Amino acid sequence: MLAIRPVIPADGPALVPLLHQLGYAWEGPAVTQNLARLLATGDDPVLVAERDGTPVGLVALHMMHTLHWSYRIARITALVVEENERGTGLGRLLIDAAEELAAAGGCEALELTSGMHRPAAHAFYRRLGFQDQALRFYRQIEGAALEHPLRGK
Repeated sequence: MLAIRPVIPADGPALVPLLHQLGYAWEGPAVTQNLARLLATGDDPVLVAERDGTPVGLVALHMMHTLHWSYRIARITALVVEENERGTGLGRLLIDAAEELAAAGGCEALELTSGMHRPAAHAFYRRLGFQDQALRFYRQIEGAALEHPLRGK
């Protein structure tokens, strides 16, 4: 049975395999800590899709106001569906659930970024009505002691 529900910090270790499929190297304790931090803001909901109690997908949002838009928007910061679940409609269900959360949070638009190396994901987003509008650039702040969470980057 498939269920989509709000994540809890204790889900962290079970979400690690999904994050690895996106290329993120985080492990259970870091994910649990990040989830607790996000959920404390009230603007960063995360949903997990479970099939028979096992996580098979997730979507994370950040809801915000920006200087350049006159309305509140929601950015999808992570979306992943377990490889053997892809093509089943689960990604669309997660996007739909994210849109419902965004609307309930007063947002009027969804946006997301996706790595250039993910053409299948780009085609999926376009099929759902997302439009190409920008490139995202990343630069670590000089002197920051953080490691980028993407493997091999």
